[in-house]
Amino acid sequence: MGIISVEQADRLYWLGRYTERVYTTLRMFCQSFDVMIDELGDSYREFCKKLDIPDSYGDKAAFLKQYPFDCENPDSIISNLDALCTPEQMQSYAPQYESLDAMKAHYVKGGLGDGTVKKLLTSVLEEILTPIRERRAMYEKDIPGVYEILRKGSEEARATAAKTLDRVREAMKINYFNDPALIKEQAARYGK
Repeated sequence: MGIISVEQADRLYWLGRYTERVYTTLRMFCQSFDVMIDELGDSYREFCKKLDIPDSYGDKAAFLKQYPFDCENPDSIISNLDALCTPEQMQSYAPQYESLDAMKAHYVKGGLGDGTVKKLLTSVLEEILTPIRERRAMYEKDIPGVYEILRKGSEEARATAAKTLDRVREAMKINYFNDPALIKEQAARYGK
């Protein structure tokens, strides 16, 4: 195992969070979709609440129409596909479409089911998550090595933070112990 920088660790952390959120959203949507279609009332509100997404839909029919394919909604399934799906993945998982835009156009025109798009997003997410999961499994086998990486990263972070704090103290004129002019001034003022 090697050393990763604090910046790389931060990027990996956020990539993991966003990717897992998309995956969790899709999984929950697939589980809830049939229930929402069959149930009367506002069952979609519980879905929104679980995922902490705003309920801006008004009713179940609007939710079922807009949530999957509303390109203007950053929480929608299609927005997540836009963010994640590469042209190569489109060719691999949906070769009948030349691009994601062509798939969107087909959906808007009609004749494309939600299941096709959900399968595409699931395939893309699985492809993205597989190497992350494999690397996590590798690290799980060497917990002492993980702690060593964390220790070294913490040392690096402390050193970087100390430099930043020194610059902040200097800029704010509160670097009491390293400012000879301040010490001289205070000695003249209070040393009488």
